[in-house]
Amino acid sequence: PNIRFFEGKDGINAIYEEMFTTHQKMLAIGSLGDLFKIYSQAEFEHWFKILRDNGGKINDLLDDTEEAKKYVKAEFRKGLGTYKYLPAGFKLGTDMLIVGNKVSLVSFSAMVGLLIENAEIAQTQRQTFEFMWKHL
Repeated sequence: PNIRFFEGKDGINAIYEEMFTTHQKMLAIGSLGDLFKIYSQAEFEHWFKILRDNGGKINDLLDDTEEAKKYVKAEFRKGLGTYKYLPAGFKLGTDMLIVGNKVSLVSFSAMVGLLIENAEIAQTQRQTFEFMWKHL
């Protein structure tokens, strides 16, 4: 697999820019509280404009928090996909995006991210996501 390592806010932003530039359905699982501490509403709007302009969609598995409830109702996200909440107490340490043959993993506590390009790894993560989706 092709594995790229990113550091800092600019590096993580580069991951999101690349992942949101898709015409496919993106699968996302993570904690929005961490993301909202670092990125502004304008940055979220920018990523979702990229997704919308490219004809992409997003399905989210989110922790059940006030930040997540605000996010799913945001104007920039409307019409771009569905969401489900994770069970109470299910806390994630990373944010994960899956699209095409790419998987990104971001740790906001360490401000680092990985972008992995490999069809088999992406398929395994997609199946894991879909299993969770089906059982929520």
